[in-house]
Amino acid sequence: MSAASLGINGAAWKVFAFGIGSAVAGAAGCFYASFVGTLVPDAFFVSEAFNILAMVIVGGMGTLIGPVFGAILLTVLPEVLRGFGDLRLVVYGAALTFVAGILAIAFLMNLIRRISFLPFVLYRMVLGGFLLVMLYT
Repeated sequence: MSAASLGINGAAWKVFAFGIGSAVAGAAGCFYASFVGTLVPDAFFVSEAFNILAMVIVGGMGTLIGPVFGAILLTVLPEVLRGFGDLRLVVYGAALTFVAGILAIAFLMNLIRRISFLPFVLYRMVLGGFLLVMLYT
């Protein structure tokens, strides 16, 4: 909204950013293929995609540095817990559940804040409409 008020075409910049991201991903795929020597469909698993998504969610999607911290945390945490044996999976899962719970609580708090603000806005709209009707009748 504020970029549009300055005359910046937001849609064009989104397409440009998507193109740059796609070019970087394509270059990374080329480097990966030359590094490994072969490309097979079994090289990547769904669990890796979920792990990357968890890194972004844990770090926070609203900042640029947040996913970096999330990646560091979710990469270092299993290595720190490796000495616990099978218990590390339980601790790792509990940590992810804790973070997801915190995010859910934050989401609900934000939703409650917005809903509690809604009656005030509706009251003002109804009152404004009533006064408008009264003035013009």
